[in-house]
Amino acid sequence: MDRPLDKWPTFCGPDIGIGDELVPDDYPYWHFACCCFPHDLDFATGPRTLEFFHGANMRLKRNMQAMVIATSRGIENFFKRVAIREAGFAVADAYYEAVEIGFDTFFNPDPPGNPFEQHTVIEKLKRAGIRNPYLESVKEK
Repeated sequence: MDRPLDKWPTFCGPDIGIGDELVPDDYPYWHFACCCFPHDLDFATGPRTLEFFHGANMRLKRNMQAMVIATSRGIENFFKRVAIREAGFAVADAYYEAVEIGFDTFFNPDPPGNPFEQHTVIEKLKRAGIRNPYLESVKEK
């Protein structure tokens, strides 16, 4: 997607109730929606193994850390840049722990069927403005 980071639709959070308010996409220096989007699709479409689950969560953390580094490069004051990076890394760690510990409780190893039929995948692709070729092929039949 070619759009400014602060113009991404919301992707962080569980998409239900107060959970989205507790897991913001945006902070004063970072916009994490573009990190949460691939995590959601990664988790929804990947193999239902604990190894893949943990790998998807680690990729989320690394993407968030990369976002923090990339967005802090423009800050000229060295000490401010270091402080902002440390704060951003703490947020990335908190998100990682939340998905690792919080969702490990709810991990379901049963195959979800066709991932492109899942509500999460359909909704996330729609928010991102990405067409779902699977749904289009079903409509044509």
